[in-house]
Amino acid sequence: MTVLLGYVPSALGEAALRAVVEQARFRDEPVLVVNTSRGDAYADPRFAQESDLARVVRELTAEGIPHAIRQLMRGRDAAEEITEIVEAEEISLVVIGSRHRR
Repeated sequence: MTVLLGYVPSALGEAALRAVVEQARFRDEPVLVVNTSRGDAYADPRFAQESDLARVVRELTAEGIPHAIRQLMRGRDAAEEITEIVEAEEISLVVIGSRHRR
């Protein structure tokens, strides 16, 4: 099983990263970090830059947590992307670093 982190480069994303570290340790499971963008805007603050993802990798590595990074830009909502991954893979828990805004 794997713990999935829906990561965005924000304060909420950093809080979710801290939570996923705790959960991965508790469950003794690796982490799959997922960052997505629909790709329909010139700039998307939710789409992590290389430096953002490098920092996430450093943190997970320093904590000794096996991990993988998946960054997707396929014209779909983050919820659709995460749902597809959960249905296709063995995901025990989803931690989201964002909230829906209307």
